[in-house]
Amino acid sequence: MKNKILIIDDEKMIREGLKKLLVLDDYEVLLGEDGIHGLEVLEKEQESIQVVILDVKMPRMDGMEVLQIIKKNYPGIEVIISTGHGAIETAIQALRFGAFDYTNKPIEYDELALIILRALDKQKVVKEKREAQMALRLSEEKYRTVVEQANDGIAIISQEIFEYVSPPLARILNYQVSELEGDLVVNNICPTNIPLFKDYVERGLTGKSEIVFLNGKKEKIYIELSSGCIEYRGQEAYLVMFRDITERKQSEEKIRYLSFHDALTGLYNRAYFEEEMQRLDTKRQLPISIIMGDVNGLKLSNDAFGHYTGDELLKAAAECIKKSCRKEDIISRWGGDEFVILLPTVTEKNVQRVCERILDECEKYDKLPFKISISLGEATKVDESQDLRDVLKAAEDKMYKNKLMSGKSIRNSIITSLKTTLYENSFETEEHSGRMVQLCKDFGELLGLPKSKIEELVVLAALHDIGKVAISDEILSKPGKLTSEEMEQVKKHCEIGYRIAKSCPEISHVAEGILSHHERWDGNGYPHKLKGEKIPYESRIISIIDSYDVMISDRPYKNRMNQEDAIKELKRCAGAQFDAYLVDKFIFLLNQ
Repeated sequence: MKNKILIIDDEKMIREGLKKLLVLDDYEVLLGEDGIHGLEVLEKEQESIQVVILDVKMPRMDGMEVLQIIKKNYPGIEVIISTGHGAIETAIQALRFGAFDYTNKPIEYDELALIILRALDKQKVVKEKREAQMALRLSEEKYRTVVEQANDGIAIISQEIFEYVSPPLARILNYQVSELEGDLVVNNICPTNIPLFKDYVERGLTGKSEIVFLNGKKEKIYIELSSGCIEYRGQEAYLVMFRDITERKQSEEKIRYLSFHDALTGLYNRAYFEEEMQRLDTKRQLPISIIMGDVNGLKLSNDAFGHYTGDELLKAAAECIKKSCRKEDIISRWGGDEFVILLPTVTEKNVQRVCERILDECEKYDKLPFKISISLGEATKVDESQDLRDVLKAAEDKMYKNKLMSGKSIRNSIITSLKTTLYENSFETEEHSGRMVQLCKDFGELLGLPKSKIEELVVLAALHDIGKVAISDEILSKPGKLTSEEMEQVKKHCEIGYRIAKSCPEISHVAEGILSHHERWDGNGYPHKLKGEKIPYESRIISIIDSYDVMISDRPYKNRMNQEDAIKELKRCAGAQFDAYLVDKFIFLLNQ
């Protein structure tokens, strides 16, 4: 690569003449028409310019000022000043400002060429010196890093005493070097591992050994030792490498744990349970009982509250089961929402008591927005000839039979639990729901609806706001006006309620009514902005009845209206929020 030179001179003839001569000497040349232009060129090409030839007297900015800027911003670039003949004072001042050398005008090219060569030689020497210093510094830093910051520690051990301890080893064991040197090695080893260390010493500290040490905080540190025999101060000693493998051991333990445990609940997993079934299937363990359990309402919980709450339900169920069993019982998460328990030496009568304890614990659990419900089935192996897998199948069949027989009551219980939670955590009350139910019956009869439709309206009246169980208590019970963000959260209750209803066959027929009970006749409602008769008929009815009952009821955020004012409000919103025909019919009902 050619050396690059910048000529800054306001006289074009000098610039062009010097450029031609320098190009002939195989230099690459850039030109600056004056001080300011020269600095602009330098800023763009600073990485590649080695030498600047700078005129002193120039318009806009003189050479001395340019020189000072160059030496301040680009100290590695050498500057040769060209000045008028006899201006020695100027040359001396330039040298003080950092110029490499100077030449008088008119410029003698041979003299200038020598000055340029000397400037380039100086740059080369400076660069080589800088690189050598950098290499030396890197070498020192590398050595220091290896010795003082190595992951592994080093010790010299003689007669089971620390004769020398490296700083990394002191860090690993959380001691000062002075605290370890002169101390017996066994004083820093976990008592249960001292025999292992003694055996390692008897083998002449050959090969490798894994020993558990205790650090300064009395925490266990897993160390891999490897050593060699040396002479130290005229005596035989051992140079021992200490490698901290605690993290590796913990990872291995975690992998071992996860291979036999369920990550969510912490219970044993199916693989471990099946191994234990084989191990414990002996005459000595008879009678052996098995309980199979299935958590009810997991899908409903996921739909209403999200999968996080569904996970919390499974963890809560696992907690209730663990509280009800002995330490020696094998409790496993069998899959999805199923649990299985292996109970050695437990009779048929006693296993039924365990089931009762599990159900009691579920009933007492109050950290979820609904009660925990588990369907259980149990079976017992009393004879050695029985296959334990058949016993497991019998427990599973019994569990499914119980779940099927009580499925409707279980779902009703969960819905009742959700309604109770709603009444406790919001302004919705059982009285509000009761008044709506009666109004639905009366209005349905006035409209001439069939009995099945009236019954559907009654269910919808009771459950239209069930989705609010998944909305924050702080939002639902807020006495003042909701923020726009809070209102968006509240609006989600229609879709949540829809998913809850869809997951329960007994109430799935009102799911669409729940979803649409906040739609408006003019299409400005939510969640789907349905308009006019596209809104389900039942939702239009519920919207009027719900709004009316809220208007005539006291709430912490508003005072109740009298019936006359409520009717005026219904009339005002007819054709916009409500179906005008239904509003007229409802007012007729109220005036009877």
